[in-house]
Parts: sequence; C-alpha cells; structure tokens
Amino acid sequence: MTDSRLRASQFERRPAEISSVLTPDQAVAAAIILGAKLIVPIHYGVNGAEGYSELPNPEAALVAAASRRGIDVEVARPGDWLNWNGKRRG
Repeated sequence: MTDSRLRASQFERRPAEISSVLTPDQAVAAAIILGAKLIVPIHYGVNGAEGYSELPNPEAALVAAASRRGIDVEVARPGDWLNWNGKRRG
C-alpha cells in the first residue's frame, strides 16, 4: 500500500509570480465561485511584508463588497471562536 499523503518537503519552493493575497472584490468572487455563504477574513493587518500594501480599512471594504453579492462576513479577532454558521461564541 502506498502512502498517499503529500509532504511539503517533496515540493520545490518557488517565488510566487502572482499575488497570493486577494482584494475584497477578489475574495467575494472566490466565495461565489466556491459556493461559500460566509467569508472569514485572515491574513490582513500585516506590516512590513515585502511587496505587500493593504487597502485602507480592508474589513469595511470586504463587508461592503460581500453585502452587494449577498455573502456574509464574520470578522474574528485573535482568540475568537466561530461556529460554522458564522455566529461567534465565547
């Protein structure tokens, strides 16, 4: 029987040729393509990353873009827990 698990060490790391960070509109488009009903943003508020610049107030921009397309957004803070239905607990 062969081991079908992938190991990261098997892949050569190469610099990304395109951005791996989505704009709010791109995140909403991705949610639509994937059939998601809820977006929980991560990887924003980063300072000092080479080649990365953030939009002003990315949370509000995401909420506005998502609301135009009928998708919910739940902004979780460090330490927050989410239920899969998007309602914060604890």
